[in-house]
Amino acid sequence: MSDPDVWFRSAKRASGEEYYEYVLLYVDDVIVISEHAEKVIRDEIGQEWTLKEESIGPPSKYLGGMLRLVTLANGVQAWAFGSCQYV
Repeated sequence: MSDPDVWFRSAKRASGEEYYEYVLLYVDDVIVISEHAEKVIRDEIGQEWTLKEESIGPPSKYLGGMLRLVTLANGVQAWAFGSCQYV
């Protein structure tokens, strides 16, 4: 079984490390997880759909939940999802 709203493909970081890029779609919400997220949005998604310029950038909300970039105790940065506004 697959989900047509989740796309992924292999990619390479500038360092040469391999990873997977993800695109998550739901109605009019799009989030891209990639080292080159803005390029994916503008060059690929933007060819198929009309995008609002002000909506392109680091995420702050997805599917009604608030997103924020946090730094973990070990120094790793990660995205945190909060449901307080969603509920």
